[in-house]
Amino acid sequence: DRLTLSGSSYLECIHGLVTGRPPVIDLGLERSIQEFLRGSMAQGLIHSAHDLSDGGLAVAVAESCIASGFGAQIDIPSSSARLDRLLFAEGGARILVSVSSSQSSTWQKALDDVNSVNDGSVPAQCLGRVKVDPELLISQSGVNLIQLPLDQIKHSFENAIPRRMGADK
Repeated sequence: DRLTLSGSSYLECIHGLVTGRPPVIDLGLERSIQEFLRGSMAQGLIHSAHDLSDGGLAVAVAESCIASGFGAQIDIPSSSARLDRLLFAEGGARILVSVSSSQSSTWQKALDDVNSVNDGSVPAQCLGRVKVDPELLISQSGVNLIQLPLDQIKHSFENAIPRRMGADK
């Protein structure tokens, strides 16, 4: 499977397990996405980008919020997949990007153009928006799954290593 919890940070942190086969790498998909993103960056269409290969979507959004100082409001589409898989599955060829509202129509046109020529080679979907309010909100079908102030996320992130080493006692 290209997206999996096997061998993931989630599996290790939450369940204490380091097991499972790593995600299958789709080199063709990886190449298509990387080429499209490099071209989009060269055109100034992308404001930020963060891979989802270590920790999945929830971790990438949180790390992006920490790095930027901005909040985010993310709505995960309804799915029959397990919630932990939607939030924390790892795998290549997945990148969280932010595009300014002034560039969104140009971004969408570039995405539509590449997908019409290359048979949908760059799958993408809008998941939410960046917020000035320093809070991370991840929801699905109107139900809040994660709602945390950015300062709490930043504190946990910055103190993760000392906490694991017992230095916070």
